[in-house]
Amino acid sequence: MSSDILRILLAEDDELFRLGLQMRLEREPDLEVVAEAEDGETAVDLTGQHSLDVVLMDIGLPGIGGIEACRQIKQNYPDLPVLF
Repeated sequence: MSSDILRILLAEDDELFRLGLQMRLEREPDLEVVAEAEDGETAVDLTGQHSLDVVLMDIGLPGIGGIEACRQIKQNYPDLPVLF
């Protein structure tokens, strides 16, 4: 991990759920949501733009979907954990 704070990419297409999850995660002092994606393509793009410790991914994302987005992320960042 890059520091004491766990830097998270949150990939979820349901805006209300994504906001609620972000708010819940950021109540923890050692967690920070640094980027959010509402589709698979954006999740892949944002992974390359941020220094991340973990990706929280919805499987049913629009576009390429969560599984393909995960495949692409792991291809470029094999040590980055992706949780569904």
